Amino acid sequence: MLLESRRFGDEAKDLWTTLNTVQENLVRGGQRDHSRRRPDGSRMHKSRAIKGIDEDLRLNKALWHMAEVLRAQGI
Repeated sequence: MLLESRRFGDEAKDLWTTLNTVQENLVRGGQRDHSRRRPDGSRMHKSRAIKGIDEDLRLNKALWHMAEVLRAQGI
């Protein structure tokens, strides 16, 4: 779900474009997720967007770290 691009121009398969696609999908939310449930037992149909700046920064740092590790491994 996170690898699905939202725009035609984001179809490239390089590390940079993939990182940006994953980042955008995580920050914006809206992906269908039929496996998650709310505390009352009802299903959550879409993932939520990240709105907090602290969470956004933490996510971006983690994604950059992952990208650096993958680049170093030559993936």
